[in-house]
Amino acid sequence: MPHPLLRHIAQQVPPQYFVLAAFGLLLVVLKLVYPQPYRHNPMSVQYALYMMGIFVVASILGQARKLAHSDDRREGISRAMAMVRDWLPFVLCLWVYENLHDLTMWIRPQTLDHHLARADLWLFGVQPTLWLERVMHPLLTDYMAVAYMTYFVLPFLLSGWLYFRGHVPAFKELQLALLVTFYGGFLGYIIVPAVGPQLILADAYHKPLVGWYFFWTAKRVVTRLQYFPRDCFPSLHTAVSSVTLFFMLRHQRTVPLRHLVAPIWTILTVSLWISTVYLRYHWVVDVFAGWGLTVLSCAAGVLVQRHWPSAPPERENAPAPEVAHV
Repeated sequence: MPHPLLRHIAQQVPPQYFVLAAFGLLLVVLKLVYPQPYRHNPMSVQYALYMMGIFVVASILGQARKLAHSDDRREGISRAMAMVRDWLPFVLCLWVYENLHDLTMWIRPQTLDHHLARADLWLFGVQPTLWLERVMHPLLTDYMAVAYMTYFVLPFLLSGWLYFRGHVPAFKELQLALLVTFYGGFLGYIIVPAVGPQLILADAYHKPLVGWYFFWTAKRVVTRLQYFPRDCFPSLHTAVSSVTLFFMLRHQRTVPLRHLVAPIWTILTVSLWISTVYLRYHWVVDVFAGWGLTVLSCAAGVLVQRHWPSAPPERENAPAPEVAHV
């Protein structure tokens, strides 16, 4: 049994904030060792803030009738603040991760792509990104770009659905798993820094990647997000999408039209895995490492959240506005 004081603290502070605090402290230490300016407005954090704002506004609008009565106004504000507390780890995680990510170039300047390229060649007898040139087509490239960009949509979509349908424990499992995924990815970038085949094999390609529309849009977004590309191993696109797929299938009974949504979601996720190699962002071994990180993250999300002290426990099927928050 943990010490009563530690148990009391754990009851008041969710594990998401402990993980956030640990890596936030790591960020401060690394910034002292490698004095680089903080990145204050990365696109991914702005996107997360927009999403959180939409969710908070939607919740308030959903309670508009109650908020119209003065007696319920304080309760409505309290619930809105609880939502901010529940969603804030996502936003802060992305800010901490983006700043940690930018330090990888200074911590490990030399990349290890030659080892990853050799691993791909040993596994397949060819370089997969070169072999894929034979199936390249602008329409396929656009589809792969769309699949690749679902990385920015599906995790928030599932998180929002679970939360607003009142499945807060499931939401927190997913959230914790995603936090572990992002920070585990950063540790991977430090251990195995790599820039990917798009740069290492640039002179070996016979055809440029060409799309009709979506590919160029996706490429602009990725270019804006990637200040210092050392983020190949493991593939976070693979890991984050795999974690999201796991929890979608785990809680698919809560999803409307699940017999249609589950197959489409699975196809998009598998397409995303392929797109990481097709679009030349990742080596195949990066994808394998992403799957390995997925196993660790999902186990952490489920087991830690399940055994973390909480008081009182949250009800799985309670309506969203009535759910108690930790």
